[in-house]
Amino acid sequence: HQGVFIVTKINGFPIEPDIKFPDANAANYVSPLDTIMVPAFGSVTIRFRALDFPGKYVFHCHILEHEDEGMMSPVFQFGNTEGMRLGLGTSSQSTPVLNGKGNTVGTVNAFPNYRGPVVTASGIGTPTEPAQAPPFLGTAEEINAYFRSKYTKETLAFGTGSKTSWVSVYENGTLKPSATFRAFAGKAGVGGVSLAVGALGPYGTVNIAVGSRTAGAATVRLFDTKGSLVRELKDVLPGYFPNGVNVAVGDVDADNYDDLIVSAANGREPIITAISGRDIVDGVANPAKIFTFVAPGGRRDGVKVAVGYVAPSTVPSYKANLITTPETGRNVGTVSVWNVANFSGGSSGMPAMGMKAMGMAMPSPTMPSTTMPSTTKPSTAMPSWAMRSMAMRSTATRSTAMPRSTPSTDAPPMPVAMRSTAMRSMAMPRSTTSTNAPPMPVAKSSMAMPQSTTSTDAPPMPVATFRPFATRGAVNLATTYQRQLGGQAQAVVATWQTPREVAFTAIGLDNKPQTVKRRL
Repeated sequence: HQGVFIVTKINGFPIEPDIKFPDANAANYVSPLDTIMVPAFGSVTIRFRALDFPGKYVFHCHILEHEDEGMMSPVFQFGNTEGMRLGLGTSSQSTPVLNGKGNTVGTVNAFPNYRGPVVTASGIGTPTEPAQAPPFLGTAEEINAYFRSKYTKETLAFGTGSKTSWVSVYENGTLKPSATFRAFAGKAGVGGVSLAVGALGPYGTVNIAVGSRTAGAATVRLFDTKGSLVRELKDVLPGYFPNGVNVAVGDVDADNYDDLIVSAANGREPIITAISGRDIVDGVANPAKIFTFVAPGGRRDGVKVAVGYVAPSTVPSYKANLITTPETGRNVGTVSVWNVANFSGGSSGMPAMGMKAMGMAMPSPTMPSTTMPSTTKPSTAMPSWAMRSMAMRSTATRSTAMPRSTPSTDAPPMPVAMRSTAMRSMAMPRSTTSTNAPPMPVAKSSMAMPQSTTSTDAPPMPVATFRPFATRGAVNLATTYQRQLGGQAQAVVATWQTPREVAFTAIGLDNKPQTVKRRL
């Protein structure tokens, strides 16, 4: 009920969405609607865009029996291709900004008096100002024209990667800053910042996550888009970090709240933790840890992180994928995509608390490109912003309703952005763990990591590993949506080493990466 739709077909036959049937007793499908009667054993095809609700929401059958049997499905909404923003931050003073078609919309020199690396991040969330309502009494043509002119645009952030800690925010797709602020004052900001943008605020509003790259404790601050400090999280990872931490934002526990992911920069082992976004929004003093994971690499390699729904084979949970790449070391330039459903609560891989104390170096294995075969079909629920057609089928008996999703007892479920499930509310289920081992506790009493335990399970392996560039060296990392060669937009991993070339890598159902490079 969060957006209207246009009916285009009944039982597969096209109809005129602006004309009523002459028979007053007939089921009329005059657009726009937000509830529709589906003919028994038939279908209704609809087209829609949800204007102002980025993130996940549901469409469902109003017959509770059918809804409980699976006729409820979440839709994940991402920005229109024209509204996507990707800044290719490097050591260059001028940073090109791309949209969802891979086209340059302009260049930004965020800090004219600064010489050094520039970091960038972009994300989407619910605007703080309500959008104008569409013309509900208009024709289908008028409503389509309205939606073509009104689309959500991402928020873009630029930051100084060394020496100081300035951050500039660019809202609503513009290339003029709406706010500029210093994230860390004095000596606390001399190492620069890392950035992430996402819906960490109340009601899904955008926050800027700023990680400190200064030597010391692992510290992250959250700011609103006007540059006001929302809260500070200290010691999110244990110990001393010679080059600070990196940050990312995404929903990794499938509760419909963006979570905060924090990783060690170079100088420490590639340790990663995820912090509950629900707890952050609720103002919990010590937000729970969702998982703590150590990526492959050496004891001083560090790791960059990103989050996105990039691997369609990782179903049926709603968890976004974690994407990692080492900052230094022999595997530098290699990108790994992980199934977060394989991470147990607390810690994954090697016990995190004991590595530094024992002086252990993390292994740096050569990982295969495909380690998890696709065994399940992708969801047919499509992102609403792409203006796609969707058929909702009715059923007359319980036996013909869509089946419940049941995870295998042999392996933990694998994530995807959308699937059908028995749900009664907008809240998504919390992450589940494998039935082969008891769940690990989630620490709520302290920001410190839980005590390490020795796991008998093998460490998780990535679903895909690839090297986007032949040139050896670290890559910058992000997730976004791109439309290539006139096709539909799809989730991709964006990587770049210079502002002159960017690689967009899509992961297929067979977990094989396909990379398209674009020179600017």
